[in-house]
Amino acid sequence: FQTSDCTITVKFHIKSWPSRGTGRSFVSAPYNDEKHDGKYVSEEGAAHEIRTGKDPNGDEPDIEMFFDPAYFRLLWFDPEPTARTAPIPRDKLDAYSVILHELGHAFGFNGFRHEKTGKVRGEWMSAYDRWVQFDGKNFFFHGPKAVELYGQPIPLARTMNNYHHVAEKGATSDRKLTEDLMNGITLKWAHRYYISPLDVAILGDCGLTPTE
Repeated sequence: FQTSDCTITVKFHIKSWPSRGTGRSFVSAPYNDEKHDGKYVSEEGAAHEIRTGKDPNGDEPDIEMFFDPAYFRLLWFDPEPTARTAPIPRDKLDAYSVILHELGHAFGFNGFRHEKTGKVRGEWMSAYDRWVQFDGKNFFFHGPKAVELYGQPIPLARTMNNYHHVAEKGATSDRKLTEDLMNGITLKWAHRYYISPLDVAILGDCGLTPTE
């Protein structure tokens, strides 16, 4: 993405948690004073910083990432992460892929909608939320850049994960979604994931500007 002059600091740690792991911006920031459906729009703090060069939480870390100890033991760290060619053990998850996935959440795949009703609680919605629609059963992402690329609204996760991920199990058989870095079904053992054009388009709809 096109970035301003800034430094993004990530706080990484291991701790027990109901989920296996997470990545998030510590804070959010108003997005261009925009309102949508009567709600103020915010963006992830890390996205705001790379987009504007302004750090919304000063000297504090920008992104938090942590994993449950049991889950962390399943991760395999590539000895040559820039090459990404070393064989991955069959019973391990590629740590590089998992971290990329969590950074996707920290930069934009996040929101405030109720996971059962789709309604936005409070006065704020995220830049991601403003393109999410709920039809009473499933969530879909309607961002113009993503829809232009994919050809239709993108099915989002609901049953196996939250709508901050693409691909709802059973809603589509499209491997472009079920095998996407940001899919909400599963990350496969011994498999490398890469940032997809769709991931870039969705974050573009959230306000970030892709490089040429």
